[in-house]
Amino acid sequence: MCNVLPSKRLKTAPINVKKFSSIPEQTIVFNMCNEPSTKYSLISIADKSSDHEGINFQNLSQRIEFTAYFLKSKVLYLETADSRYEIAKTEDSLFEMYDKYKFSKVLNPIMIDNEFMEKNPIPLPDQYLEILHKDVDWQEIKWGGDYIIVRDKVYKSKRQ
Repeated sequence: MCNVLPSKRLKTAPINVKKFSSIPEQTIVFNMCNEPSTKYSLISIADKSSDHEGINFQNLSQRIEFTAYFLKSKVLYLETADSRYEIAKTEDSLFEMYDKYKFSKVLNPIMIDNEFMEKNPIPLPDQYLEILHKDVDWQEIKWGGDYIIVRDKVYKSKRQ
């Protein structure tokens, strides 16, 4: 007969996994230049918090993730099967009450890879872009599961 040895594990109460929110997965895909990039998903673009009370505006990027806030200093690139688009804050909106954005199509996107972007200013100069929409208000951009709509024109993302 076998002797049952005492377990060294501590017994804890069961965990209710329904209390925890799921962590969205990030899928790595390859862009038109065959470089790794993050696959577009609504969860990666959507604002990540609704906690507006007690916002520390000097440390906002660590407290709350708002896409519109990050577009003040960064640029967002979206790709379809054969095109690349750039969403960037316009410089003209510096003295306006609300930020304005430009939505542009990148000309010859296969030639504009990470090495090119490291050597050139971001957002890209107008010579590399076809500006599709100027002075776009944030409310005029609608985000979908695999598309975005800018001023009632639909742009489908790359399907993987």
